[in-house]
Amino acid sequence: MHYHLTINDSDVTLNARPIDVPAGTDPHQAGVRALLREARATLATGQGGDVTIETPAGRWSMVVVDGRLLTPQHARERHNDDTSPAAQVAARPAAQRAWARDTNGPLLTPGTRTHARVSRRGMLTAAGGVSTLVALGYAARSCTRDSPSAARASTTLQPRSSVPALPDGQNAPAGWSPQASWALGDLAHARPTLAYLPHAVLLLRQPAASTHVTLACVDARDGRIRWESDLGAGVTILAGPTLLPDAHGRQQVYLITDTDLTTWDPATGRRTSSVRLPHRSPTAGINARGPWINDHDRRYLAPHDTTLVPFDLPKDAVFISADKTHLLAADSHGATWDLTSGKPAPAARRLPGPKGWQAGAITAITSSLLIIGWNKDGKVRLGAYHLPDLKPAWTSAAEPAWAAFLGTTNVSPDESWAIVGNRRVVLKTGEEHLIAPRWTTLAISDDFAWGSDGHAVLTCTKGGTIWPARTNAPTPANTILVSGGINGKALVTGAVGQTVTLYALRAEHPIAPTPS
Repeated sequence: MHYHLTINDSDVTLNARPIDVPAGTDPHQAGVRALLREARATLATGQGGDVTIETPAGRWSMVVVDGRLLTPQHARERHNDDTSPAAQVAARPAAQRAWARDTNGPLLTPGTRTHARVSRRGMLTAAGGVSTLVALGYAARSCTRDSPSAARASTTLQPRSSVPALPDGQNAPAGWSPQASWALGDLAHARPTLAYLPHAVLLLRQPAASTHVTLACVDARDGRIRWESDLGAGVTILAGPTLLPDAHGRQQVYLITDTDLTTWDPATGRRTSSVRLPHRSPTAGINARGPWINDHDRRYLAPHDTTLVPFDLPKDAVFISADKTHLLAADSHGATWDLTSGKPAPAARRLPGPKGWQAGAITAITSSLLIIGWNKDGKVRLGAYHLPDLKPAWTSAAEPAWAAFLGTTNVSPDESWAIVGNRRVVLKTGEEHLIAPRWTTLAISDDFAWGSDGHAVLTCTKGGTIWPARTNAPTPANTILVSGGINGKALVTGAVGQTVTLYALRAEHPIAPTPS
C-alpha cells in the first residue's frame, strides 16, 4: 500500500483526494492525521505502508506502521526486532493495550510516543515546513453532581515502605532506579500534562471509580498533595494545566475545558478567574505566551482579565501571543502580523533571515523567543527572534542531516535548552549539537531528556552526555512511560487495570554538574 500526501499551504491532498482543513487547524496537522486515519483503516496490524510526503520545503519518503510514521531505516529495524510491535502490544495488560489505542493521538505502545505529541512548554513542529499543534483532551463521564468544590489541602505523607513497585513489564529507563521515591495514583491519563513550580508538579487526576476530574498540586519531594480542586463531571480538557503570568504579571495556572477558561492561584489552589467560552468545544490551546481560542473560521479570542478579546487572523496564520489590544500572528513562510482588535490586518512583516534561505515552520514559542526553521538545499538552521518586538536573537549553524520533517521540538520547563529532532539546542545562544543519529524524544526536564533509539530508552543530560544502556536493557515497549522530571528525578507513569500511577525515580547513574 502506498500513500501520497501533498501539503501546499492550506491545500492538502491524500492520494489526490482533497483533505478538509478545519478553520484554526494547521494544514500539516490535518494532513498527517488524515494519513494516519487512512492507514489504520486500510492496513492490518503490523503491516507497513510506504508514504511519500511533499511540501514546498521538499519531499520525504516515510513508512506508516501501526499508527506511526517512521523513516525507512527505523521501520526496517523494528521489523528485525525479536518481537513485533503488534506482539509487544498484545503481550501487555488489557488496560495498557487500551492506552495504545487512545484516539487522542496515534499511539503505538505505552513505551513510545509518536511525532504528533505536543511538548507542553514548546510547540510540536518541523523545521522543514511542518507545524503541528495538538490539544489532547481528557474526557470525564457525566454524573449528577456538577458543582466544582473548593480546593482542598492534604498533609498526608506516604510512608516509604508503602511506595509501590513499578508494574510488571514496565521497567525503569536505563540509569534510573526501579524503586520509586514516591508514587501518586489516580492520574487522569497515562500521558499526563505536567506543569512545574519550584518543588511541585501540577497535574490532573481522576480516580477509577469517579467521574470527576481534579487539578492537583503535588509536592515533588515526597508526593504529598498540597491542594486539589474539583473540576466537576463531564468535562473535557482542551489545554493545560499550564503555568503562565497573567496580564498583571502574576503566575497563574491556566486550564481550558470545553466550556471555560479558568485560572488558579498556584500557591493556594484558589480559583482566581473563569471566562465562559462562546460555544462548547472550540479549538483552543496554550503556548508559552498565553492561551487562545478559535471561535469561528479565522476569528480568534485572546483572554484579558475576565473578557475575551476578538481578533481576525490572516489566512494560514497562527497565534503567537496577545495582550489587551494586540495579537501577534505568524505563518510558515516568515510573515508576521501585529493585529489590533476590531481592525483589518496590516501588511505582513517579513522576518529577517539568512540570505538565500527559505523560511519554514514555527519550531518553538517560548516566553521570550519565536523560533522558526530556515531551509536551503536540504540543510536546516534555526532562527530565533525576541518577543514581542521580533528583533533577531540568534541563528544556528546549518546542518545537512538534521531530522527536519516531523521532528518534534521539546523545550525544557525553565526554557534553557530544547531538543529539535535529534539535536539539543542552547536557547540563549542557538548553539546546537547532535545527540545521536537515531533519537526520538520522549520527555524533557531542566536537567535531562529521555529518548528512544529504537532499542532502549536513553537519557541525555543537559550537557549532552548520553547514559549508556546495558546490553540487556528493556526495549522501549517494555519501559515505563517517561512524562518529565523535576529536581533531578524522572517522573514516569504506569497503569494497572484502570488505575494510572505517577512514580518519581532517582538516578542510579553518577550525575555530573549541569552547565548553566
